[in-house]
Amino acid sequence: MKSLERRFKLIRARHEFWSDSTCFAEAVKNGGFGKKTIKYWHNKLVSKDEYRCDEKKEIIAHLISLSKRSEDGIK
Repeated sequence: MKSLERRFKLIRARHEFWSDSTCFAEAVKNGGFGKKTIKYWHNKLVSKDEYRCDEKKEIIAHLISLSKRSEDGIK
């Protein structure tokens, strides 16, 4: 089973100078995670100091698009 938290922590350990937002984006990339999962773990793992509250909706939408695998985009 895939774990977004586990992927985040592995990336965070390898790239200690990256921001939480960058590590989270890398963790969701091509992972096939759903909207609820992304929103839940984004709230848990990414510091609120890294983004403005009014940007959150766009950030989540971008993370969802990153999470889709290339096959998901093919109809």
